[in-house]
Amino acid sequence: MTDKKDYLGPASRKVLRPHLERRGFHMLTPKMYLRLSGKIAQYIELQKTSYGGGDFAVNHFIFILVPAREHIGSTLAGRLPRGKSGDGWWPSKTAEVAEASLRDVTTAFDLHWTSLFDNTSSLDGYILELENGLTPGCSPHKYMDMGCARLCLGEVKRAEADLTEAEKLYRAHIVNGKAVDWAIEMADKANELMNAIHNGTYSELVDRWFKESLTYLGLDESGRKITRSKAREG
Repeated sequence: MTDKKDYLGPASRKVLRPHLERRGFHMLTPKMYLRLSGKIAQYIELQKTSYGGGDFAVNHFIFILVPAREHIGSTLAGRLPRGKSGDGWWPSKTAEVAEASLRDVTTAFDLHWTSLFDNTSSLDGYILELENGLTPGCSPHKYMDMGCARLCLGEVKRAEADLTEAEKLYRAHIVNGKAVDWAIEMADKANELMNAIHNGTYSELVDRWFKESLTYLGLDESGRKITRSKAREG
């Protein structure tokens, strides 16, 4: 009989949580952690395989909370490598195995991801990481995210160039002669931000979107998960 007990969650609380909390992350669930640096969110998740057996991977998503985000996701994402494999998977079939795997994960995290997370905890470093990933035909989200980050730095002219490119690429997404809904929505947000720049109200819009992101994701301004009691008090 297959053991369906979850050993990964308790092991994560015991091994991974203290390791990440020392680095400024907060536990959202035993398999989800987040660090908030200004308007930049750095998210780590433990993803269990859908094939059973308890194997898991460790993924990261790094994203700016502008415009308002209802879900976690980013073009700046990746998976923690294991050994020579860039697609790392670890076992967690028993409590002892899960704890040993997560000790290995903490070592791999420090080796492979420390500089990435440190660099992208600032707006300048976040922009540089996005710029390094620019390629012909790349996602318009990269330009949108860069434009929003530049606005947070007060680099209005460079932000306008990024937002103009983002809107153009979003509106170019046509499927069977019809624009994709998400592309229209994002193009409209880029246009709204451009109008706010011209009207001198972009700071207010950026701040409103940031607060909406926190509300959608259930976070306070430190990046901690809001409990139901705190939400009621708010």
